[in-house]
Amino acid sequence: MSEYKDVAAFNLDLTIAGQERAIPRAAIIGQRLRVKAALISGSWGSATIGVKYRIGMAAPANFATTLTLSASPDSVGIEMPSEVVFDELCIVQSGTSSGALIRIIVSEEVFDGSGGPTTVIGAVTDGDKGDITLSANATTFTIDNDSVTYAKMQNVSATDKVLGRSTAGAGDVEEIACTAAGRALIDDADASAQRATLGVGSLLSVQTGGTTVTNPGAGVETDLSLTYTLPANFWTVGKAVWVTQDIEAAGGTLNTTTMKLKAGSVVLSTTGAISAGSATVTQWAFRHLVVCTATGASGTLLISTIGNSRNGNAIGSMIQQTATVDTTGTLILKNSVTFGATVGTVSAKQSLFMVEQLN
Repeated sequence: MSEYKDVAAFNLDLTIAGQERAIPRAAIIGQRLRVKAALISGSWGSATIGVKYRIGMAAPANFATTLTLSASPDSVGIEMPSEVVFDELCIVQSGTSSGALIRIIVSEEVFDGSGGPTTVIGAVTDGDKGDITLSANATTFTIDNDSVTYAKMQNVSATDKVLGRSTAGAGDVEEIACTAAGRALIDDADASAQRATLGVGSLLSVQTGGTTVTNPGAGVETDLSLTYTLPANFWTVGKAVWVTQDIEAAGGTLNTTTMKLKAGSVVLSTTGAISAGSATVTQWAFRHLVVCTATGASGTLLISTIGNSRNGNAIGSMIQQTATVDTTGTLILKNSVTFGATVGTVSAKQSLFMVEQLN
Protein backbone atom coordinates (compact mmCIF):
# COMPACT_ATOMS: atom_id res chain seq x y z
CA MET A 1 0.00 0.00 0.00
CA SER A 2 1.16 3.57 -0.63
CA GLU A 3 0.50 6.69 1.39
CA TYR A 4 1.79 10.25 1.64
CA LYS A 5 4.09 11.15 4.53
CA ASP A 6 4.69 14.79 5.52
CA VAL A 7 8.34 15.83 5.15
CA ALA A 8 8.10 19.62 5.64
CA ALA A 9 5.59 22.23 6.87
CA PHE A 10 5.77 25.98 7.37
CA ASN A 11 3.61 29.11 7.46
CA LEU A 12 3.76 31.73 4.73
CA ASP A 13 2.65 35.38 5.11
CA LEU A 14 1.00 36.41 1.85
CA THR A 15 1.48 40.12 2.57
CA ILE A 16 5.14 39.78 1.54
CA ALA A 17 5.72 39.59 -2.22
CA GLY A 18 8.27 37.34 -3.95
CA GLN A 19 9.03 34.94 -1.08
CA GLU A 20 10.92 31.73 -1.78
CA ARG A 21 11.20 28.98 0.84
CA ALA A 22 13.62 26.11 0.34
CA ILE A 23 13.17 22.52 1.57
CA PRO A 24 16.50 20.61 1.76
CA ARG A 25 16.73 17.64 -0.61
CA ALA A 26 17.90 15.47 2.30
CA ALA A 27 14.37 15.59 3.70
CA ILE A 28 12.93 13.99 0.57
CA ILE A 29 13.56 10.35 -0.37
CA GLY A 30 10.65 9.66 -2.73
CA GLN A 31 9.91 10.88 -6.23
CA ARG A 32 6.18 11.62 -6.12
CA LEU A 33 5.52 14.74 -4.07
CA ARG A 34 2.40 16.54 -2.99
CA VAL A 35 2.27 20.22 -1.97
CA LYS A 36 -0.75 21.44 -0.05
CA ALA A 37 -1.59 25.04 0.92
CA ALA A 38 -4.22 25.65 3.63
CA LEU A 39 -5.58 29.09 4.56
CA ILE A 40 -5.07 29.94 8.25
CA SER A 41 -6.38 33.51 8.26
CA GLY A 42 -7.38 36.28 5.85
CA SER A 43 -8.15 35.51 2.22
CA TRP A 44 -6.18 34.20 -0.73
CA GLY A 45 -6.56 37.32 -2.80
CA SER A 46 -4.50 37.17 -6.01
CA ALA A 47 -1.52 35.36 -4.50
CA THR A 48 -0.26 32.10 -6.06
CA ILE A 49 2.17 29.41 -4.94
CA GLY A 50 4.61 27.72 -7.34
CA VAL A 51 7.20 24.94 -7.08
CA LYS A 52 10.69 24.72 -8.56
CA TYR A 53 14.03 23.02 -7.93
CA ARG A 54 16.07 25.72 -6.22
CA ILE A 55 16.05 29.33 -5.03
CA GLY A 56 17.03 31.69 -7.86
CA MET A 57 16.65 28.96 -10.52
CA ALA A 58 14.01 29.10 -13.23
CA ALA A 59 11.36 26.43 -12.84
CA PRO A 60 11.53 23.77 -15.64
CA ALA A 61 8.30 23.37 -17.60
CA ASN A 62 7.95 19.70 -16.69
CA PHE A 63 8.32 20.38 -12.98
CA ALA A 64 6.96 23.79 -12.00
CA THR A 65 3.29 24.09 -11.21
CA THR A 66 1.01 26.66 -9.65
CA LEU A 67 -1.59 26.16 -6.94
CA THR A 68 -4.90 27.73 -7.81
CA LEU A 69 -5.65 29.28 -4.44
CA SER A 70 -9.24 29.41 -3.26
CA ALA A 71 -11.30 29.53 -0.10
CA SER A 72 -10.55 25.85 0.61
CA PRO A 73 -7.26 23.97 1.05
CA ASP A 74 -5.73 23.21 -2.33
CA SER A 75 -2.93 20.88 -3.41
CA VAL A 76 -0.96 19.76 -6.42
CA GLY A 77 0.80 16.45 -7.13
CA ILE A 78 4.29 16.48 -8.62
CA GLU A 79 6.23 13.50 -10.02
CA MET A 80 9.94 14.24 -10.30
CA PRO A 81 11.77 12.89 -13.38
CA SER A 82 14.19 10.20 -12.18
CA GLU A 83 17.09 11.64 -14.19
CA VAL A 84 16.88 15.06 -12.46
CA VAL A 85 19.38 15.76 -9.66
CA PHE A 86 18.63 18.58 -7.25
CA ASP A 87 19.54 19.47 -3.67
CA GLU A 88 16.46 21.38 -2.57
CA LEU A 89 12.81 22.01 -3.39
CA CYS A 90 11.61 25.60 -3.53
CA ILE A 91 8.16 27.01 -2.81
CA VAL A 92 7.64 30.35 -4.61
CA GLN A 93 5.03 32.99 -3.80
CA SER A 94 3.71 35.34 -6.47
CA GLY A 95 1.38 38.25 -5.72
CA THR A 96 0.19 39.34 -2.26
CA SER A 97 -2.89 39.24 -0.10
CA SER A 98 -3.08 41.67 2.83
CA GLY A 99 -3.47 39.99 6.21
CA ALA A 100 -3.42 36.48 4.77
CA LEU A 101 -1.52 33.62 6.40
CA ILE A 102 -1.31 30.12 4.88
CA ARG A 103 0.17 26.77 5.88
CA ILE A 104 2.35 24.94 3.33
CA ILE A 105 2.67 21.15 3.77
CA VAL A 106 4.99 19.05 1.56
CA SER A 107 4.44 15.26 1.50
CA GLU A 108 6.09 12.39 -0.35
CA GLU A 109 4.63 9.06 -1.41
CA VAL A 110 5.95 6.05 0.52
CA PHE A 111 5.05 2.35 0.50
CA ASP A 112 4.42 0.25 3.59
CA GLY A 113 5.40 -3.07 1.92
CA SER A 114 1.92 -4.58 1.84
CA GLY A 115 1.48 -4.30 -1.94
CA GLY A 116 -0.27 -1.86 -4.19
CA PRO A 117 -3.69 -0.32 -3.86
CA THR A 118 -6.82 -2.42 -4.05
CA THR A 119 -8.72 -0.01 -6.25
CA VAL A 120 -10.88 -1.31 -9.06
CA ILE A 121 -8.88 -1.29 -12.29
CA GLY A 122 -11.54 -2.55 -14.63
CA ALA A 123 -15.21 -3.44 -14.86
CA VAL A 124 -17.15 -5.07 -17.68
CA THR A 125 -20.93 -5.44 -17.82
CA ASP A 126 -22.34 -8.39 -19.75
CA GLY A 127 -25.99 -7.39 -19.79
CA ASP A 128 -28.34 -9.66 -17.88
CA LYS A 129 -25.60 -11.71 -16.25
CA GLY A 130 -24.14 -9.05 -13.96
CA ASP A 131 -20.77 -7.34 -13.74
CA ILE A 132 -17.27 -8.74 -13.97
CA THR A 133 -15.08 -6.72 -11.59
CA LEU A 134 -11.30 -7.01 -11.22
CA SER A 135 -9.42 -5.55 -8.25
CA ALA A 136 -5.70 -4.80 -8.32
CA ASN A 137 -3.72 -7.08 -5.96
CA ALA A 138 -6.93 -8.40 -4.48
CA THR A 139 -7.55 -12.00 -3.46
CA THR A 140 -10.95 -12.24 -5.12
CA PHE A 141 -12.85 -11.11 -8.17
CA THR A 142 -16.52 -11.35 -9.00
CA ILE A 143 -18.00 -13.02 -12.08
CA ASP A 144 -21.80 -13.10 -12.41
CA ASN A 145 -22.21 -12.87 -8.65
CA ASP A 146 -19.94 -15.86 -7.94
CA SER A 147 -17.06 -15.12 -5.59
CA VAL A 148 -14.01 -16.92 -6.98
CA THR A 149 -10.70 -17.02 -5.11
CA TYR A 150 -7.47 -16.99 -7.02
CA ALA A 151 -6.20 -19.76 -4.75
CA LYS A 152 -9.06 -22.02 -5.83
CA MET A 153 -8.50 -21.21 -9.49
CA GLN A 154 -4.83 -22.13 -9.21
CA ASN A 155 -4.97 -25.09 -6.81
CA VAL A 156 -7.65 -27.77 -7.07
CA SER A 157 -7.37 -29.99 -4.02
CA ALA A 158 -7.60 -33.41 -5.72
CA THR A 159 -7.40 -35.27 -9.02
CA ASP A 160 -10.46 -35.87 -11.20
CA LYS A 161 -12.00 -32.50 -10.27
CA VAL A 162 -13.22 -29.45 -12.17
CA LEU A 163 -14.50 -26.11 -10.90
CA GLY A 164 -18.15 -25.15 -11.17
CA ARG A 165 -21.46 -25.11 -9.34
CA SER A 166 -23.28 -28.30 -8.40
CA THR A 167 -26.32 -26.45 -7.05
CA ALA A 168 -28.52 -23.71 -8.47
CA GLY A 169 -28.15 -20.08 -7.49
CA ALA A 170 -25.27 -17.78 -6.67
CA GLY A 171 -22.42 -18.93 -4.47
CA ASP A 172 -18.81 -19.98 -4.30
CA VAL A 173 -17.25 -22.10 -7.00
CA GLU A 174 -17.02 -25.74 -5.96
CA GLU A 175 -14.95 -28.75 -6.93
CA ILE A 176 -17.02 -31.16 -9.03
CA ALA A 177 -15.97 -34.73 -9.84
CA CYS A 178 -14.74 -35.25 -13.40
CA THR A 179 -13.16 -38.63 -14.09
CA ALA A 180 -10.88 -39.58 -16.97
CA ALA A 181 -13.93 -40.87 -18.85
CA GLY A 182 -15.66 -37.52 -18.40
CA ARG A 183 -12.63 -35.60 -19.62
CA ALA A 184 -12.37 -37.85 -22.68
CA LEU A 185 -15.92 -36.85 -23.61
CA ILE A 186 -15.51 -33.14 -22.85
CA ASP A 187 -12.50 -32.66 -25.09
CA ASP A 188 -14.17 -34.22 -28.15
CA ALA A 189 -14.58 -31.74 -30.99
CA ASP A 190 -18.12 -32.68 -32.02
CA ALA A 191 -21.02 -35.07 -31.50
CA SER A 192 -19.54 -37.62 -33.89
CA ALA A 193 -16.33 -37.78 -31.87
CA GLN A 194 -18.35 -38.06 -28.67
CA ARG A 195 -20.31 -41.01 -30.08
CA ALA A 196 -17.01 -42.67 -30.94
CA THR A 197 -15.78 -42.10 -27.37
CA LEU A 198 -18.97 -43.61 -25.99
CA GLY A 199 -18.76 -46.53 -28.40
CA VAL A 200 -22.19 -45.96 -29.91
CA GLY A 201 -23.10 -45.96 -33.59
CA SER A 202 -23.65 -43.05 -35.91
CA LEU A 203 -25.15 -42.70 -39.36
CA LEU A 204 -22.34 -41.87 -41.77
CA SER A 205 -24.35 -41.63 -44.98
CA VAL A 206 -27.79 -42.33 -46.42
CA GLN A 207 -28.47 -41.93 -50.15
CA THR A 208 -31.44 -42.78 -52.38
CA GLY A 209 -32.40 -42.66 -56.05
CA GLY A 210 -29.28 -43.61 -57.95
CA THR A 211 -28.78 -43.45 -61.71
CA THR A 212 -30.15 -46.31 -63.81
CA VAL A 213 -27.67 -48.52 -65.69
CA THR A 214 -29.17 -49.86 -68.97
CA ASN A 215 -27.81 -52.82 -71.04
CA PRO A 216 -24.06 -52.25 -70.48
CA GLY A 217 -23.25 -55.39 -72.48
CA ALA A 218 -22.51 -59.04 -71.72
CA GLY A 219 -19.98 -59.50 -68.89
CA VAL A 220 -19.35 -55.77 -68.48
CA GLU A 221 -19.05 -54.80 -64.77
CA THR A 222 -20.59 -51.38 -64.17
CA ASP A 223 -20.36 -49.35 -60.96
CA LEU A 224 -23.64 -48.01 -59.62
CA SER A 225 -23.84 -44.30 -58.87
CA LEU A 226 -24.25 -44.14 -55.08
CA THR A 227 -20.95 -44.26 -53.14
CA TYR A 228 -19.44 -43.30 -49.78
CA THR A 229 -15.76 -42.56 -49.04
CA LEU A 230 -14.20 -43.74 -45.79
CA PRO A 231 -11.26 -41.50 -44.78
CA ALA A 232 -7.68 -42.70 -44.46
CA ASN A 233 -7.01 -44.62 -41.22
CA PHE A 234 -10.74 -44.88 -40.55
CA TRP A 235 -10.38 -48.54 -39.67
CA THR A 236 -9.08 -49.81 -36.34
CA VAL A 237 -9.15 -53.43 -35.21
CA GLY A 238 -12.66 -54.28 -34.06
CA LYS A 239 -14.37 -51.32 -35.72
CA ALA A 240 -17.54 -52.31 -37.57
CA VAL A 241 -19.97 -50.72 -40.05
CA TRP A 242 -23.28 -51.75 -41.55
CA VAL A 243 -23.76 -51.22 -45.29
CA THR A 244 -27.38 -51.44 -46.41
CA GLN A 245 -28.44 -51.36 -50.06
CA ASP A 246 -31.55 -51.91 -52.15
CA ILE A 247 -31.08 -52.67 -55.85
CA GLU A 248 -33.69 -53.06 -58.57
CA ALA A 249 -32.73 -55.01 -61.68
CA ALA A 250 -34.47 -56.42 -64.75
CA GLY A 251 -32.40 -59.35 -65.94
CA GLY A 252 -34.21 -60.59 -69.03
CA THR A 253 -35.12 -64.22 -69.65
CA LEU A 254 -32.18 -66.67 -69.37
CA ASN A 255 -29.89 -63.85 -68.29
CA THR A 256 -27.78 -63.70 -65.10
CA THR A 257 -27.06 -60.80 -62.71
CA THR A 258 -23.97 -60.49 -60.44
CA MET A 259 -23.91 -57.80 -57.75
CA LYS A 260 -20.84 -56.86 -55.69
CA LEU A 261 -20.01 -54.62 -52.73
CA LYS A 262 -16.57 -53.14 -53.28
CA ALA A 263 -13.96 -50.93 -51.57
CA GLY A 264 -12.40 -49.24 -54.54
CA SER A 265 -11.40 -52.14 -56.82
CA VAL A 266 -11.41 -54.71 -54.00
CA VAL A 267 -14.47 -56.97 -53.84
CA LEU A 268 -15.88 -57.20 -50.32
CA SER A 269 -18.95 -59.30 -51.11
CA THR A 270 -20.46 -60.88 -54.24
CA THR A 271 -23.72 -62.62 -55.03
CA GLY A 272 -22.29 -64.76 -57.76
CA ALA A 273 -24.28 -65.10 -60.97
CA ILE A 274 -28.02 -65.09 -60.17
CA SER A 275 -30.23 -66.59 -62.90
CA ALA A 276 -33.21 -64.54 -64.03
CA GLY A 277 -36.26 -66.54 -64.99
CA SER A 278 -38.04 -63.61 -66.61
CA ALA A 279 -37.63 -60.00 -67.62
CA THR A 280 -39.65 -58.88 -64.59
CA VAL A 281 -37.95 -56.32 -62.34
CA THR A 282 -36.50 -57.95 -59.23
CA GLN A 283 -35.83 -56.05 -55.99
CA TRP A 284 -32.89 -57.13 -53.87
CA ALA A 285 -32.09 -55.99 -50.31
CA PHE A 286 -28.61 -56.59 -48.88
CA ARG A 287 -27.20 -55.87 -45.43
CA HIS A 288 -23.44 -56.21 -45.05
CA LEU A 289 -21.65 -56.24 -41.67
CA VAL A 290 -18.04 -55.17 -42.29
CA VAL A 291 -15.54 -55.66 -39.42
CA CYS A 292 -11.83 -54.78 -39.38
CA THR A 293 -9.59 -57.59 -38.10
CA ALA A 294 -6.20 -56.16 -39.12
CA THR A 295 -4.91 -52.74 -40.20
CA GLY A 296 -2.11 -51.49 -42.42
CA ALA A 297 -1.25 -51.61 -46.11
CA SER A 298 -2.50 -55.22 -46.13
CA GLY A 299 -5.33 -54.88 -43.63
CA THR A 300 -8.18 -57.36 -43.41
CA LEU A 301 -11.94 -56.82 -43.46
CA LEU A 302 -14.40 -59.56 -42.55
CA ILE A 303 -17.77 -59.24 -44.31
CA SER A 304 -21.00 -61.06 -43.38
CA THR A 305 -23.93 -60.49 -45.74
CA ILE A 306 -27.66 -61.11 -45.50
CA GLY A 307 -29.67 -60.88 -48.74
CA ASN A 308 -33.19 -61.47 -49.98
CA SER A 309 -35.23 -60.74 -53.11
CA ARG A 310 -38.73 -60.42 -54.50
CA ASN A 311 -40.19 -62.09 -57.61
CA GLY A 312 -38.59 -65.46 -56.90
CA ASN A 313 -35.06 -65.07 -58.27
CA ALA A 314 -32.54 -66.93 -56.15
CA ILE A 315 -29.55 -65.30 -54.44
CA GLY A 316 -26.11 -66.84 -54.70
CA SER A 317 -23.98 -67.90 -51.76
CA MET A 318 -23.36 -64.88 -49.53
CA ILE A 319 -22.37 -66.11 -46.08
CA GLN A 320 -18.99 -64.71 -45.04
CA GLN A 321 -16.02 -63.40 -46.96
CA THR A 322 -12.71 -61.67 -46.21
CA ALA A 323 -10.91 -58.99 -48.20
CA THR A 324 -7.43 -57.47 -48.07
CA VAL A 325 -7.43 -53.65 -48.21
CA ASP A 326 -5.07 -50.76 -47.43
CA THR A 327 -6.66 -49.25 -44.31
CA THR A 328 -4.14 -46.37 -44.30
CA GLY A 329 -5.71 -44.88 -47.44
CA THR A 330 -9.18 -43.68 -48.35
CA LEU A 331 -11.68 -46.38 -49.36
CA ILE A 332 -14.65 -45.74 -51.65
CA LEU A 333 -17.55 -48.03 -50.82
CA LYS A 334 -19.70 -48.77 -53.87
CA ASN A 335 -21.74 -51.42 -55.68
CA SER A 336 -21.38 -52.91 -59.15
CA VAL A 337 -23.62 -54.97 -61.42
CA THR A 338 -22.70 -57.39 -64.23
CA PHE A 339 -25.18 -58.98 -66.66
CA GLY A 340 -24.38 -62.27 -68.35
CA ALA A 341 -25.83 -61.34 -71.75
CA THR A 342 -26.64 -58.37 -73.92
CA VAL A 343 -30.39 -57.92 -73.77
CA GLY A 344 -32.12 -54.65 -74.51
CA THR A 345 -34.38 -54.93 -71.48
CA VAL A 346 -31.70 -55.36 -68.76
CA SER A 347 -31.22 -52.49 -66.26
CA ALA A 348 -30.17 -51.87 -62.66
CA LYS A 349 -30.57 -49.03 -60.17
CA GLN A 350 -29.77 -48.43 -56.50
CA SER A 351 -32.77 -47.18 -54.56
CA LEU A 352 -30.95 -47.07 -51.17
CA PHE A 353 -27.30 -46.96 -50.05
CA MET A 354 -26.70 -46.43 -46.33
CA VAL A 355 -23.54 -46.65 -44.18
CA GLU A 356 -23.69 -46.81 -40.36
CA GLN A 357 -20.76 -46.88 -37.93
CA LEU A 358 -21.36 -49.23 -35.00
CA ASN A 359 -18.52 -48.27 -32.66
